[in-house]
Amino acid sequence: KYWVLSSFNPETGKNAFFLRPTFLGINPNPPPPPRYFSDLLYFETGQDIYEYFQFKRLEASKTMLLEQGCTAAAVAEKLGYSNVQQFSHIFKKITGIAPGDYRLICFNACAN
Repeated sequence: KYWVLSSFNPETGKNAFFLRPTFLGINPNPPPPPRYFSDLLYFETGQDIYEYFQFKRLEASKTMLLEQGCTAAAVAEKLGYSNVQQFSHIFKKITGIAPGDYRLICFNACAN
């Protein structure tokens, strides 16, 4: 087994993450508490795990919407939304515009 450990590097001002093996099943360092990774993610990003993945899916959807021939329905399916309506609702809730309008705005901005 391996445990993920971190140590603060004063030169870079960041935590360095590394794997440390356990020997013969005896780990000299206890495992991190259950909330360690969610707390670390919140500390680094200001988002909980749900918000973080929602943001990542939204960023991926923006890129995919600008690809030629990639419809909102195709994006919703590729990113695992249950249907295109759910995807459109979440996209509009976060960005303030519908996926189709986003595509038009970006294409018009690139054309000018």
